[in-house]
Amino acid sequence: LRKEIKYEGLSCFDYIKKQDNYYKTSQWWILNKKDAITIIKTVNKYKYLQNIKLAGAIDEFYFLTVLMSGINS
Repeated sequence: LRKEIKYEGLSCFDYIKKQDNYYKTSQWWILNKKDAITIIKTVNKYKYLQNIKLAGAIDEFYFLTVLMSGINS
């Protein structure tokens, strides 16, 4: 797995899709540089996600939901 991550440069998430287009990940995930920059640049656009009452820790929902929202929009 380490070799695949190193050479493919992809972010890795173990996730399930929740209702209303929210994605829940485990607490273990890896962001590549491109996705980390996307999160930083869009923090104001997706600020509303920080206030949503979701079961679990917000980091298990926020990052992948933002990234998937960008892909789907």
